[in-house]
Amino acid sequence: VNLEETRKKLERFPSVSFIQGDLPEDIHTNLGTSSFDIVITNHLAYDTSASQNSLLEEVYRFLDPRGYLIVSDKNYIRKQVNGINNDSLPEPSEGVSIFKRDSFGIFVEYSADDGRVDTVSNSAAVTYPTSRKSLYLVLESKPTSRPDLVESLKSLPQARLFGDIHTITLQEAASMGKLDDAVFLVLLELEGPFLYTITPEQYPILQKFLIAQKDVMWVNPYGGQSAGKPEYAIANGIARAMRNEYEDHRFSVLQLSIESIVTYEQTCWIYDVLVKNHLHIEENSQPEWEYIEIDNALSIA
Repeated sequence: VNLEETRKKLERFPSVSFIQGDLPEDIHTNLGTSSFDIVITNHLAYDTSASQNSLLEEVYRFLDPRGYLIVSDKNYIRKQVNGINNDSLPEPSEGVSIFKRDSFGIFVEYSADDGRVDTVSNSAAVTYPTSRKSLYLVLESKPTSRPDLVESLKSLPQARLFGDIHTITLQEAASMGKLDDAVFLVLLELEGPFLYTITPEQYPILQKFLIAQKDVMWVNPYGGQSAGKPEYAIANGIARAMRNEYEDHRFSVLQLSIESIVTYEQTCWIYDVLVKNHLHIEENSQPEWEYIEIDNALSIA
């Protein structure tokens, strides 16, 4: 970018900041706690490294929830901003595109010609939440082990999708009589960097939520697009669930269909971030599992 030329074009704005650097700390150093109405960039490239994803997330943290993101390549936003990993999308395109967040905190394309907002992912009709319900973060250790996660979640635009945020242990969640006010159960700090097992302690929690038609989500804090920042995986997962986008394999969603009550002797592997909630459980002592790979997303039927 020719900074001097760009500065002249943007002189009519009361406050303009220019950022140079490839790492999140560069943004922190330049912006501090600022919030901007407009972010303009053509710096982003097809880079799936942890540092680039962290950079993206920091950029959006400083963009006001009602603000606009202006970027030169809309297909990059389709792939990176909303967590879509689909190689069938076209290569970078010329021209400038404008994006803003919808009511779920997910970026949608904004048409300056008629003011219309189109969903970036071309998903089905959006189902808006009728009430704000609580979010439960279930930790294997002490409930106070991740106070920073609660604060980080509250700072994201998607925070308005749910009410109170509770941090509880596995044992506390399993012993809870009612979870009527819960919208999501999030299991964190599971063993292993990429593949997880459902442990005996998690069975009663899983069954309780599935039978009650609740949403259950596993978050991988070790890798993936939200490496080291599970609050983004949680917030985006909730937004996508409310937009009925679970069945879109572009989000690398694991669709898990259980035809039995899982016993302590049985092990089920969970990959990455999300688990669908439309499951039904029936008595069957010897279930059969079939693993099918679809578009780099693991399905279990």
